Amino acid sequence: MLLSRKSVELLAPVGKWNTLEAAVHAGADAVYLGGKAFNMRMFRDDFNFDNASLKKAVEYVHAHGVNLYVTLNNLISDDEIPQLIEYLKRLNDDIRPDALIIQDFAVIEIIKKLGLDLNLHSSIMMNTHNGYMVKKFKQYGISRIVASREMSLEDICLLKQKSDIEIEYFIHGDM
Repeated sequence: MLLSRKSVELLAPVGKWNTLEAAVHAGADAVYLGGKAFNMRMFRDDFNFDNASLKKAVEYVHAHGVNLYVTLNNLISDDEIPQLIEYLKRLNDDIRPDALIIQDFAVIEIIKKLGLDLNLHSSIMMNTHNGYMVKKFKQYGISRIVASREMSLEDICLLKQKSDIEIEYFIHGDM
């Protein structure tokens, strides 16, 4: 498999406005960030974007030709469903990120039930590691999977050969 500039996307995590700007100016093709709810760092007061900042961030990155993905990568409890529905509607109708990075299948079901038009990527938390998972995720409408960290490059290449879905590999994060 030959890699080219068009076949690889440099995706950078951002938690604050200054890191968003730095990633864009450093040449990131895309950034990912969380809102104030439903992500793994939602309890960090110094991180994440409120709804107004999310909208501003999408406008900013799009003006620079960069994509923005919003993380919804934690598990949703039953009592959080009403708040999740409102957040998903806001993301769909007003904020318009390029994709959501999800972990909980409830998010998929709610998006389908509401008829929302949101692109979905699997989170690294879904531990995607075989063709059966990829096939099932594609049936659920997921357009990109994040391959499990434990997979070798050889295994990822085999997974790509057997599927027609985008594959992301998490090279470095906060671990």
